[in-house]
Amino acid sequence: GVSEGPTTMTTSLEVQNIFGVASGCAEYCDAHTVVTQVGNALRLYDANARTARFLAGAGTGISCFATSPANGGMLAYATKGPGAPAVHVHALADLTALGSLEECGASVGISALAFSRDGKLLALASTAPERRLLVVRSDALDDEVATSPLHADAVRIAFNPFNAHDLLVTHEPEGPLSANPAATIHAIERAWDKLTTKIVRLDTRSAGVAPGSVTAAAWSPDNAVCLGTDGGVLLVCSRADGEVVAPPADVTERVSRELEKFKPRDGEVVAP
Repeated sequence: GVSEGPTTMTTSLEVQNIFGVASGCAEYCDAHTVVTQVGNALRLYDANARTARFLAGAGTGISCFATSPANGGMLAYATKGPGAPAVHVHALADLTALGSLEECGASVGISALAFSRDGKLLALASTAPERRLLVVRSDALDDEVATSPLHADAVRIAFNPFNAHDLLVTHEPEGPLSANPAATIHAIERAWDKLTTKIVRLDTRSAGVAPGSVTAAAWSPDNAVCLGTDGGVLLVCSRADGEVVAPPADVTERVSRELEKFKPRDGEVVAP
């Protein structure tokens, strides 16, 4: 429901009768359309009209999906097969197919998808044995923009909202003894007449945090990267070299103070 007061406005969604939600991921495709995965389909819930539409997936299942508000809204999802996985893009308005990428270089699976902020680029991450990050144009899926290797399967991709040539990849945890980073930045750069990709490893060990304890990564408004851990520690890393730029305790304390502003008051979450 939506409630309004003189200085605050809160919005919440009460989800009922979700049949077999396949993942914990939910994304807004526009200001009022929430997309979730339900079995072998995507459920598009209109929070204003309180109605739902369904986009049936191809193949035997959907491994991941991404949304974009650009161009009136777009949806992309990756199939599980049979055979090699593929990526399909649809329009939000009428679910018309906008394009498909049948040969994406993945033989087993695609673990993550993401649109750039303007919707012009689409990134996908293939699982082992290829483990490759591929960036293509969303209006011409066969047009490869850049590619780079992944040291581990990706669980999430996020384009830098200020620079679509920077991609933040969060990786599947490899265990406490692994020296591989939990997240990497893949920066697309021009070298003469072609594009190359520079990989920046986010070094959490310099702050005494094992890569396996990192649970989330996101771009910050000041063009840095924020990392969250299972122990409640927050890190801020430099985009340029991946080094931790602020002591973990200081960052955690500042964030905790901000979160205090959102504590429930009489059953409602109040925006400061």
